[in-house]
Amino acid sequence: MRRLRLLMTVAGAAALAACGSASGPQPTSPHATSTPSPTWSIGTQINRIGADDYLEGLSCPSAAFCVAVDESGYVYTYSGGSWSSGSQIDANPYPSDDLEGVSCPSEHFCIAVDYGGNAYVYSNGVWSTGAPIVATPGAQLEAVSCASATFCVAVDNNGFAYMYISGTWSSGTQIDTHAYGNYVGDFNGVACPTMTFCVALAGDGYEYTYTNGAWSSGTYLFDAGSTGDLGATISCPTAAYCLAIDMDGNVHTYSGGVWQSVASGNPWLTDFPFSCGNVGFCIGLVSSASGESACPYSLSSLSNCVVLQTGIQPGATLISCPSTTFCMAIAPGGRAHTYSNG
Repeated sequence: MRRLRLLMTVAGAAALAACGSASGPQPTSPHATSTPSPTWSIGTQINRIGADDYLEGLSCPSAAFCVAVDESGYVYTYSGGSWSSGSQIDANPYPSDDLEGVSCPSEHFCIAVDYGGNAYVYSNGVWSTGAPIVATPGAQLEAVSCASATFCVAVDNNGFAYMYISGTWSSGTQIDTHAYGNYVGDFNGVACPTMTFCVALAGDGYEYTYTNGAWSSGTYLFDAGSTGDLGATISCPTAAYCLAIDMDGNVHTYSGGVWQSVASGNPWLTDFPFSCGNVGFCIGLVSSASGESACPYSLSSLSNCVVLQTGIQPGATLISCPSTTFCMAIAPGGRAHTYSNG
């Protein structure tokens, strides 16, 4: 399943318009000198090799290092306060060269996965050549999450999870067998905050939890409807807390070992890519006809939003918050903004 490229919705526009009403204050611009701490930067343009090549994944293990990947096999590195020019690690023919996700548990190690079922390892400044890891020819890797340099999980569009342990990929385990449309177990994402805990979220509405070496049988969280395309996002800053939101604004939280529905059809959380730096600290991006804004996660309103850029541009929106004091957000068009608090 290829991700939605342009996150522009009527609900998002209406939600931002409401920010100036009783639901919350008007979004402020990062250009305003009166903006108090914490602050968002004005932004730096990432010089992408192809202007029409959308960035697909972003991972920041710290405030000093981030990696972004695009749909033409290029990686971009943030280090020393600036973004590098692109380096192509995946030269497979389109669409196999589409890097779908990246995860970096440290500045010295990352794994990126592509639409062709290949995984790429970054170790001490060097990217490996791609290695096919999928169990079924033609399967597409959708996401990856690494808790450390010795433990990662990648998921594909056929319900398989692949474990990377101490430098070796497993043959894959099909943990989701629910069929819908043309797919069986098309995963939306995976999050592994530790080596003993992961959550994989499938497009059919099921979540699968990995604890102490085994995957659960699955819990039905979201109503996938007739298409089974949730487009859901998940973030787990710790093994004790996760936040999951689908494209219709339905919200579930994981706390104390239990999933709980906390909102249904919340309009301002529709198309809300987000990242949690810790329990209670999550920031999402809202696209509307007026531009792109960063907003703290809230069930009651879009308050304290900051306008990152104005106008409509094609592309995906990405955010990674490794802590409560730093986030990196990439707006449509490839402009990167940093959040700093302390």
